[in-house]
Amino acid sequence: MIIESVAAASLILKQISETVAAVNEGRASLESAMGLIADFGSGLNEFQQSRATGFRPLSNGDILKLSMLRRSQERYETDLRNIMLVMDSRLLEQYDQMVAENRRKHREHQALMAKKKRQREKLQQQIAVGLLTLIIGGGICIGLFALVIKAFG
Repeated sequence: MIIESVAAASLILKQISETVAAVNEGRASLESAMGLIADFGSGLNEFQQSRATGFRPLSNGDILKLSMLRRSQERYETDLRNIMLVMDSRLLEQYDQMVAENRRKHREHQALMAKKKRQREKLQQQIAVGLLTLIIGGGICIGLFALVIKAFG
């Protein structure tokens, strides 16, 4: 699964590179480059989320490949920003706003997930305490009932 993900990311980066080169030469539109980079970013986010959910540790080679892919992504985003700056500065402003909004939403989502985890742990603790109290209280009630029966029986 890791190798397939890295291979897919490499293929997408190659497509992005070709699109950026085409934009630089004037053969492709800026929107197509942005679309490819957006697709790559969403794929990388999905990969990171799947890695965070019970994923086995990555090998050193996979970590190196991911580092290289991230560096390539940063380079292409820089190239895209430079192209947008030259072609349409208003589009660059909108892009920056959308990226900032996306990062804010991601931070909010992470905070919400951490809050839900704390609530789940608190609920589990409360259930454990309630169950222990029920067992101890039930034991005491049965003991007292047995003593009452023994005393009056």
